[in-house]
Amino acid sequence: MIAVPRASGASRNWDTAAAMAAIVSGCYVLSSNRASPVNVPHSNFAGRGFAYSPTGELLAETSPSTPLATIDIDVTQVAKAQSAYPCYVRELPPTSP
Repeated sequence: MIAVPRASGASRNWDTAAAMAAIVSGCYVLSSNRASPVNVPHSNFAGRGFAYSPTGELLAETSPSTPLATIDIDVTQVAKAQSAYPCYVRELPPTSP
């Protein structure tokens, strides 16, 4: 599992980054985010968290109405994802000059 604590705004770029991290590592990616107080206009922190599967599927997300989300981590899914492309590709050894 890769844990990604954040203090970020509402950009969905974090979803793309988390899904890509899950796919290339074959791991679950879980992220929580700092939340601004509700009565603060133009807040800096969106407060939304999420969980992605080892295949990059969004499994759960939090919101003001759903402040807590849980998932079951299946290690067999991790093993399966890590045995498939792109995870099984190893880097080439360094070449001599």
